[in-house]
Formats: sequence, C-alpha cells, structure tokens
Amino acid sequence: MKKWIFIFIILLLLVPACSNVMPTSPPEPTPTIDESLATPESEYPQVVGPEPSERIAAFYYPWYGNKETNGEWIHWEQANNHPPTDIGADYYPLLGTYSALDPVVVAQHFAWLREAGVGVIISSWWGRQSNENVAVPLLLEMGERYGIKVAFHIENYGGRSANRLVQDIKYLYQNYSEHPAFFRTTTSSRWSPDDRPKGLFFLWASVAPD
Repeated sequence: MKKWIFIFIILLLLVPACSNVMPTSPPEPTPTIDESLATPESEYPQVVGPEPSERIAAFYYPWYGNKETNGEWIHWEQANNHPPTDIGADYYPLLGTYSALDPVVVAQHFAWLREAGVGVIISSWWGRQSNENVAVPLLLEMGERYGIKVAFHIENYGGRSANRLVQDIKYLYQNYSEHPAFFRTTTSSRWSPDDRPKGLFFLWASVAPD
C-alpha cells in the first residue's frame, strides 16, 4: 500500500462511492459561488511548476471571514480579540485578515500549496450549515485550477453523531463528488478492500459526545 505523507493525521476513513452511501432523500441545496463576485483571472497567481503529488497532503482551514466579504468577523475575533490588528491567531497572516470566501486569497493559498508540492488538501468541515461548507465550491474551483484535489475533515460540530456522520458523507458525495477536484483514491482499506475509487474523509474526535 502506498505511503501517504500528511501534515497532522487524525483518523482516516476510506468510504466507497457506491449505492449504500448515496442519499435516498432529496439532496439539500448546495452552496454556489456568487457569480456577481467573479474575479478576473488576471488577478489570480499563475499556475506554474510541475503537477503536485497526491501523496502529499495538507490540512486546510477555511475558517476565516471579515466584514468586507462576510459582513462580520469570523474566527479572527475569537478569544476576545479585536481585528484587524488584534486577532485570534499566533501569527499575523501575510494576506491580512482575509476571508476564506475571497477568490484572490484562496487562489494565492493554492498557488503556494502547489509550489510546495501539495497535491491534496483536507478541508476542515463543520457541517452542512457552516461557513466552511459555503467555501467548498470555491475550494473545488481553485483546486481544479491549480491541480490540487480536495478531501474533507469532518469536525466535531454540535449535534454530530454516528448516524449524522453517515448522512454527512452521503451529502458530500451527492453534492461534490462529480467535481474533477473531488479527491478519490483506489487504495484499499478494511472497509473498502477493492480498488474502486472512493472519497477520502477524516474524522476529528470520534469519541466526543454530541
């Protein structure tokens, strides 16, 4: 089995994309990119360098929002901080107190990831109603542009349970698996012993209470 190089591995779940994980109920609305906020491609960093390796992955956190893009501060103000100069992080970002929904910012992130050889991001995901889910279409768009695949790190959001986790994976397959940047692997696992392509999902704090 191929060795995977990961930055912070918590728990790996390989789930086959077959009928038993597809939803039987009508799919929920999928977040979409607001075309009115479309950014000229000339503002994005160029796609340069060799194709990144899918054996090198990094966790990615589309947590942050600002008043300009989101109408409010998101995560920058945690721990009673006062952005933009005083933020809830140990290091001040090179791109400033950005929004994870800003295409230019995300494009720059992906350009840097590609330069580092990262071929897969594992995006923090806090459920269907979260800001992190709203960011997914943009991540997939930039992933396709920069040759980087997108997998998901399902966090311990309020109300998460074993049954809810199954529904979450159904939702992610239903809404995003047709996108070319959705990561699939043919590596086998205990739960999927054959080589069928399947999504890659991570689970944070599997024993945490609801």
